[in-house]
Amino acid sequence: MNSFEQLFESVRPRLLGLALALTGDDREAAEDLVQECALRAFRKFDRYLELQPFEPWVRRVLVRVHLDAAEREETVSLDALMKDGFDVEDPSSPSEECFALLDAVAALPPSHQVVVFSVVEGGDWSTSAARMRRRRVLAALAERLGVS
Repeated sequence: MNSFEQLFESVRPRLLGLALALTGDDREAAEDLVQECALRAFRKFDRYLELQPFEPWVRRVLVRVHLDAAEREETVSLDALMKDGFDVEDPSSPSEECFALLDAVAALPPSHQVVVFSVVEGGDWSTSAARMRRRRVLAALAERLGVS
């Protein structure tokens, strides 16, 4: 075993514990997260300073992998809601799904409607608080639409 493998294997059980906490005790997702962490940490191992403890460094890598995955997945996106009939680009022939989307948006509280329209207009989501709010609102919209 090389030095990276030895170091990583020595902390793997604790990384899995952290991954389980981050994924809501989803064992499969946690194991995938640890595996992705191992790949990313290995690729960046040349940046690791051996003077610092390995575990805090690799824990930061794991958390970053988790946050990056959450950013990519975005619980729900409007694009996903609009595909398969939620086509708001062609107002000449609105589908039932389009009306369902509009009804679902109308049923949201006004503060949530503002977020939906900001997403459509390409609003600024540079802060983590704004991104979390966007996720919550789009998840609420998806729930109203019965989209998972």
